[in-house]
Amino acid sequence: MFMKTARIIGGEQVTVHQSWPWIVSIRRWRHHICGGVIISASFILTAAHCIPSITGLSVAIGITQQSSLTNNDSRIQVITTVYLHPNWNPEKMHNDLAILQLEHSLNGALFNAICLPLKTDVLLIGSEVIAIGFGREKESSTRSSDVLRQIKLRILSHTSHTCKNELTDTHTQICAGLEIAGKDTCKGDSGGPLMYFSLVKHQFELIGIVSYGTGCGHANHAGIYTRVSAYLDWIETIIKK
Repeated sequence: MFMKTARIIGGEQVTVHQSWPWIVSIRRWRHHICGGVIISASFILTAAHCIPSITGLSVAIGITQQSSLTNNDSRIQVITTVYLHPNWNPEKMHNDLAILQLEHSLNGALFNAICLPLKTDVLLIGSEVIAIGFGREKESSTRSSDVLRQIKLRILSHTSHTCKNELTDTHTQICAGLEIAGKDTCKGDSGGPLMYFSLVKHQFELIGIVSYGTGCGHANHAGIYTRVSAYLDWIETIIKK
């Protein structure tokens, strides 16, 4: 099944939130719908296809287990403004990015913004990357995962058989996955981060945002991620308003 509302299958549970203090759960009417990532004290980056409207929208910050949330939990933050990328194309899934502005700026040791890449950064084919999220653990599941999960993937060539039928824009998209089936992001992971650890800078960097794919963990079908480095000017324009 082709899943335009993309798509952790075969990963492992995250037990300590400090490992990934920038991950958030985007929620509509208290239910998880997508992932997101803190890029500054007031802004969350996610996928545009996750945000059809601002109605009922909130984010949960600093959690590794959804069931730990209560109705009046201080970790749930109100969204005041949604910025969809002006060239977002839902039919082709191009420019699949949105920025959410929080009502109150974050502070505290648990809430850190992830580092953004440089425009000049080069991703080598085969580089190890990590995706995290609360997405479904099985494609057939009807519920998102209660716990935060992570998975290690590899950057794949856009000409590989697992990518060439999925990727539509090599400048603004990244193809990542594994040659074997059974490990992938899945529905509910959309909008979450694809991260790379820079040995030069000694830090994790946000290189991609989960966008779409064909099913979850299928052989010969890798996941597609929006390439963050292609949108740094737009991101900077929004967060410096």
